Amino acid sequence: MAQPITVGRSVHYMSHGSPDGRYKPEIRLAFITAVGDHGTETEENRIVSLYVVTPTGTFHDLACPFSETYQPGHWSWQPRV
Repeated sequence: MAQPITVGRSVHYMSHGSPDGRYKPEIRLAFITAVGDHGTETEENRIVSLYVVTPTGTFHDLACPFSETYQPGHWSWQPRV
C-alpha cells in the first residue's frame, strides 16, 4: 500500500554531487512543502516541492520527482527500520 504524500512529511532527497566528481551524491533530509497535481496518482508521477536540509544550509526544490531507489535529484521514502 502506498504511503500518503502530504505536506510536512519527512523524506530523503539525493543530492546531485559536483560535476567534477569531487563531491559524491548524498542522502539529505527533506520536508514536503507542497504536493503537485501532475496527473495520475502513482508514486512514479508524483512531483513535490521540498525544503532540503544540508550540513551547510538549506534550499528549496520546487518540482522534485519520486524514485523508488535513490537517484540524484529525486526524493524517496525513508527506509523503515
